[in-house]
Amino acid sequence: MRTIIALAMILTATVANAQQQDDPFQTIGPGTNTCGEFAQDVRQDTDSQLIYFPWAQGYMSALNDVAAAAQQGDTVTYRNLHGWSTSDQLAYLRSYCNQHPSGNYADGVRSLFASLPTHSRPKGKA
Repeated sequence: MRTIIALAMILTATVANAQQQDDPFQTIGPGTNTCGEFAQDVRQDTDSQLIYFPWAQGYMSALNDVAAAAQQGDTVTYRNLHGWSTSDQLAYLRSYCNQHPSGNYADGVRSLFASLPTHSRPKGKA
């Protein structure tokens, strides 16, 4: 029950945050919360990561898709989302947010994304 209440609080804060952005139609979800809100949510209930991290994975996947679509040539280079363990990625996001409490969680996700190793493959092959 505690987890359900914590998740409801996160979703409420997320909607309120999205409404306060300059363009609330650009991004939605936990990434619109500040790092301070993320850190507080995780301190109150570690299961909060079950809301934030899947959002981060989807966001990084989308960043990879957009980057791949924009590339010319026979090779696609992208960030290897499996390049670090899940626990290392979570630790990176917690550390980033502790150092940047007024930044958005999405800023931390973009920083994580930029830190992951790159991988290349021929275009048209998954």
